Amino acid sequence: MSILWRNLATGLLIVSASMIQSTNFLVVGGAKPNLVLAALAVLAILNWPLIEYLTWMLVAAILLKFSPILSWISVVFLITAVKMFFINRFLPWSRYLSGIVVIISGTAVFYILGAPIFLYHQWPTVLLELVYNVVVGVILIMIWPKKD
Repeated sequence: MSILWRNLATGLLIVSASMIQSTNFLVVGGAKPNLVLAALAVLAILNWPLIEYLTWMLVAAILLKFSPILSWISVVFLITAVKMFFINRFLPWSRYLSGIVVIISGTAVFYILGAPIFLYHQWPTVLLELVYNVVVGVILIMIWPKKD
């Protein structure tokens, strides 16, 4: 896949994930998958170059736009995305197992830093979302071609 087509497909993925995530379309049992987090985890797993990854991470943060100014949850999202990129560099496993680890750790960091009270009081919902994120991430890894 050429760089142009890869970036067009990535842009479509990030924009689509951001738009769908802003609706209640995929809510199951009170949990909604963090599609953008799963998409960024897939980019990290597929060893996207750092500059391209950071660009798509910032695009995703702008599209999600938790508030008109840079809020704490936006900072947490960016920290989580960067962490997912770098943690993948140390994982020796297949892209599927690495993807599961990256998504689980990313979801955990997002809730620990961004909403610890929600995590404490609504842990079954967070657990369901974590499983949902892993399923979405593995599906994306299965359909997304490896980087050139």
